Amino acid sequence: MRSGGLTGSRPAPAAAGYGCCIVPTSPGAHQLTVHTWRPCGTMHEQITSFFLGGVPTLKHREVISSPVDRFRLHTESSGEVHVRVCVVSKDLYRYGVTA
Repeated sequence: MRSGGLTGSRPAPAAAGYGCCIVPTSPGAHQLTVHTWRPCGTMHEQITSFFLGGVPTLKHREVISSPVDRFRLHTESSGEVHVRVCVVSKDLYRYGVTA
């Protein structure tokens, strides 16, 4: 998940943070809280962000869901995203998923 703004005819804004969560497999409405984080960046990137805006971004997005690689990153919290999802389960048992 990349938290950013909505896009219309304008270009998409830079990512304000990254996060991931597990979507429930049980049917129904669920409210999830995703804790987001962002890379700190180098000193040059931090100074640039302070004066010009924006935040450092990841070069490889695979790091978001891989805890093995993420421990090497220097990150800071960038807040929470509250997500409301409605899950409709159909044939999940065929794939070994149980509610």
